[in-house]
Amino acid sequence: MDYACFGNVLEFDTTYRTNAYKKPLVVLVGVNHHHQTVVFGCALLMDESIATYEWVLETFLIAILNTYL
Repeated sequence: MDYACFGNVLEFDTTYRTNAYKKPLVVLVGVNHHHQTVVFGCALLMDESIATYEWVLETFLIAILNTYL
């Protein structure tokens, strides 16, 4: 899937302490033109700080858009 084609909506879903590692899990998902869920990325985080969430989103943008902020 190409995020540039379906980049209008990105869901930033987080769970906390529901996985085996008791760490926050972030899943970045969207919907394609067939109304199917598409997973663009995920990350298992060390903490729930603002800086950590910023890092996840910035890293995602760099990986998807192949540009530097």
